[in-house]
Amino acid sequence: MPVQISVNGYRVSPARVTLGTAGSVTDETLVFSFSSEWDGLQKRVTFRACGHENAVPILIPDNGILTVPPQAMAESGYHPAVIDGVGADGTVLYTVEIGFEVLYHPDAGTQPPPGYTPDEYQQFIQLVQNDRLLAQDAAQDARDAANTYPHIQSGTWWVYDPDLGEYVDTGVPSTGTEPVLEEATNEDIDNIFKDLGVQKRRF
Repeated sequence: MPVQISVNGYRVSPARVTLGTAGSVTDETLVFSFSSEWDGLQKRVTFRACGHENAVPILIPDNGILTVPPQAMAESGYHPAVIDGVGADGTVLYTVEIGFEVLYHPDAGTQPPPGYTPDEYQQFIQLVQNDRLLAQDAAQDARDAANTYPHIQSGTWWVYDPDLGEYVDTGVPSTGTEPVLEEATNEDIDNIFKDLGVQKRRF
């Protein structure tokens, strides 16, 4: 979410903002707006997170939108930054200080404290395990479904619902009648053997 920073003359609001955690590369965006006193000046912000000797000045675009540079996230703690306006002759005409807080966390690759976001490898392993469990559940559901055929009950079709673990009424009427087995006569048997070209053995 963009951080709005308003510069009015020699005052800035808010006077202090939090950028993120030390050593991270963030997509945090600063959106600067300036009062009329700053019109026509080249505006810049100098981050001092690397120490005074390694201060990093960044020019603020004309639209006031600036992505937080990695240098500003180099060290945890509260760091002052200077916003200034430079005239055409290089003279600094306006200057104001703002505080940036960078939060602490252990170096990447170290054992994270309890409750900390797992590292990328741990997240990948967890995703693989979750996929394996989902695949096992799906295979078991398929096996269960294969052993549970639809049947007719009370004149309608009933099918097995794996989520409920029981048969449910579809409401679809069954059609036709159940087959009736009739006892074959000797004549029927003779005709069958005749069709097969086999001489029936007499006892």
